Amino acid sequence: MGGFTPRFAFEVIFLVLLAIACGLADLRPLVIGLVMGGAWVLMTGIEWLAWRSESTVDAPPVWQPDDFGNGAEPLDSWDIDEILAPLPEGEAGGSTSILPPDAERDEPPEPGRP
Repeated sequence: MGGFTPRFAFEVIFLVLLAIACGLADLRPLVIGLVMGGAWVLMTGIEWLAWRSESTVDAPPVWQPDDFGNGAEPLDSWDIDEILAPLPEGEAGGSTSILPPDAERDEPPEPGRP
C-alpha cells in the first residue's frame, strides 16, 4: 500500500486533464464518454497489475539454519545405528555373498561348472 497515494494522485490528475482536453477539443458528449471510459479501463488495468504485484511472492523465504553450537541436536540428524539393521547372531562376516559357501576359494570357477 506504500505506493498507493502517488499512483492514485497520478491517475486522478491524468483523468482530470484528459476530461479537460476532451472538453476543449469540442468533442461530442458520446465521444468524451467513450474516451473517459477507455481511460478508466486503462487505470483499472494498472491498479489490477499493481495489486497483483503486491500480492504475489517474489521468492521463498530465506532459510535460517538453527544454531547448533549450543549443543542442541538438529531435527533431521540420523544416528547410523538406528538406520542399520543388526547382523544376525552367529555370522561374523557380512550376510551378503555372491558365491556359495563351498566356493569361497581364491581360484575362479571353471567355465561350464556352477
